[in-house]
Amino acid sequence: MKALSITHTDLDGVASSAAFLRSRNIVEYEVVFTEPDSLHSTLNKLSKEMEKYELISITDLGPNPGSIEVSLEALSIAERKGKQVIWIDHHIWDKSWIEEATSVGIELEVDTSTCATGIASRYSQGDSFLEGLSRAVCSADEWRFDDENAPWLVRFVGFTRDIDWLRRAHKVFMDVGSMKELLEKARPRTIEVHDIELRYSSEFLKEVIIESRRGIKVAFGIKREPEVSASLLAQLMLARFDADIAAILNEKGKLEFRSNKCNVREIAFQLGGGGHPKASGAPVPVGIKTILPILPHNLRTILIARPILKAAERVGCIPV
Repeated sequence: MKALSITHTDLDGVASSAAFLRSRNIVEYEVVFTEPDSLHSTLNKLSKEMEKYELISITDLGPNPGSIEVSLEALSIAERKGKQVIWIDHHIWDKSWIEEATSVGIELEVDTSTCATGIASRYSQGDSFLEGLSRAVCSADEWRFDDENAPWLVRFVGFTRDIDWLRRAHKVFMDVGSMKELLEKARPRTIEVHDIELRYSSEFLKEVIIESRRGIKVAFGIKREPEVSASLLAQLMLARFDADIAAILNEKGKLEFRSNKCNVREIAFQLGGGGHPKASGAPVPVGIKTILPILPHNLRTILIARPILKAAERVGCIPV
């Protein structure tokens, strides 16, 4: 069977794609990496490419309000042409989205209690490697870090979203025979990324600004180092400034939200994004995105704060 695997650009995306392909013994495949808010455009670009594959899988990519209809239309066309379409995700789906996806023949498995790798690994019973991989990846993706291998793997895949590197990392997940072998291959990259984190974190925190609305304290920052995790920086922001919400503009020009108190998925949803209650993302509003590059750093931070504060004001702090 020849498969097209479309997945997210983080550790859970890379690992869930590999876990799905390995569990089904698929050796002939193509992997494509994308972001949730670009899924619909990615599917449209791949419409002709899909003709070559018998199976199309989507892993670790949740739909957004602005993309769900276009995404389902592209996948329903593939399904009508005899392609098997499987969508595995652990983000929050509206009931109407689930009904629409299943009505067009998509084999949908959504489970918010685990990570996408955890769902994909269920297809393989008794595989000790996939069981260990699932534990480590879910530990990192859910920001628990209660598995000793989680810090190594999250830094191995990294945060640059560089497609060439993601393909190389994906191949490692496909080729290794054990967790021990995987960790040995991950070690050099992991140490390199950790060193960058130590150098960059204090520099980043110096430029964070704080604003409050309706009693909600929000910390804002702009991440310019692609090798450093937004989640790591957000936890530092929340702790250092006793903030309720951390909002970060990353180097790719997208917004990321983290909180241990407030449901940031609802705030991201207001801005055309989505994700998890404690970790979500959204595109930068178009009107702001066009002028950001010409502004000095402090003005960029203030400017991106405005729509986020308005969204936070509308939603409030819904407890998680």
